[in-house]
Amino acid sequence: MDELAPLGYTEELRIGSVEDPDFGFSEVRQVRVSDRGDVFVLDAMSRDVRVFDSDGELLRVIGGPGEGPGEFASPVSMGLLGDTLWVADVRNRRIIWFSADGELLWTTPTLGATVESGVRGVTLTVVPSRPLPDGFIESDRAIMVGSDREIRPYRYPVVLFNRDGEVVDTVRWETADESAVSFRVGGRQGYAPVLRPARPVDIAAPDGRVIVDWSVPENTTDGTMTIVRLDSAGDTAYSTDLRYTAVPVPSSVLDSLVTPMLVVAGSMGATERELESALRSAIQLPTHRPPVRTVRAGADGSVWLQLNAPDDDAADWTVVASNGQPRGRVRLPARMQIHHSALPTVWVVELDEFDVPWLVRLSVDQERQP
Repeated sequence: MDELAPLGYTEELRIGSVEDPDFGFSEVRQVRVSDRGDVFVLDAMSRDVRVFDSDGELLRVIGGPGEGPGEFASPVSMGLLGDTLWVADVRNRRIIWFSADGELLWTTPTLGATVESGVRGVTLTVVPSRPLPDGFIESDRAIMVGSDREIRPYRYPVVLFNRDGEVVDTVRWETADESAVSFRVGGRQGYAPVLRPARPVDIAAPDGRVIVDWSVPENTTDGTMTIVRLDSAGDTAYSTDLRYTAVPVPSSVLDSLVTPMLVVAGSMGATERELESALRSAIQLPTHRPPVRTVRAGADGSVWLQLNAPDDDAADWTVVASNGQPRGRVRLPARMQIHHSALPTVWVVELDEFDVPWLVRLSVDQERQP
């Protein structure tokens, strides 16, 4: 991917404060931008959604801490469907819907539904998780319940709920932890850790899904990465291949996967040496590192791929445009994380030297350099 054109960026707007609680952020979870350009920022620690106009002026605050109507106990995600805002609150077990102006519209309970797993003594629970443009809510990965819940991999259904939290249909079946490798030690069964991200990377996009997979080169460092963008119906919007230079996995990676696991040796009825031996036999490392660290889906159909970069102070991103053509590559400071993009505009959250988050709007193109 070195042959892609370098992209520059210009900072256009910075929102935040270390003194004013209305403008200062604590833990930005998500950022979304409405069709009219208003910016919605979900702060998990202050438990509210702050809305700014395109000039960075605070328009309103939606929600706040609590368990009452329109309040959040543990907000984990949000989204915009037209002029409707939804916020998922896991502790209150509900999805709350607002108008773009902050009026409470209705609440969807996320108590979930129990489905059969096909494994004796084990059931699966699916809950409404991801609202879709058609008004239904898609479930996320099912939660396994039962005495044998450590059995992996397992198949689970993806279910549609209506806004009242009732099951409408099962749309497909998926498999969790396909790469899981089991081992036994001290009379207990465990599962070996894997090098992340595991292939393929499959993430939700505003209008569907993005799947990123890559070839494992043999006797060469020339690899191919495939980016597939699916629309809401599951049809392929585009598929693009990118070449990358594969980096071998150093031997130290095995140690980094084994060492954190040794603290559970006692609970598994084994010594650290016994657990270490079992883990080293079970862990199946790929020959080369995954070429990506993070994948982001743009609101405009673009895809952003954070590459494995040698520089810990910077993050190298490859940008695929909405037509599936590679747009270029841009290097951002490592303390910047992309939250929303619609080229040429990119909204990032940057941590300053005191780890205070700031919301920053960038303009990315091939003409300007930072």
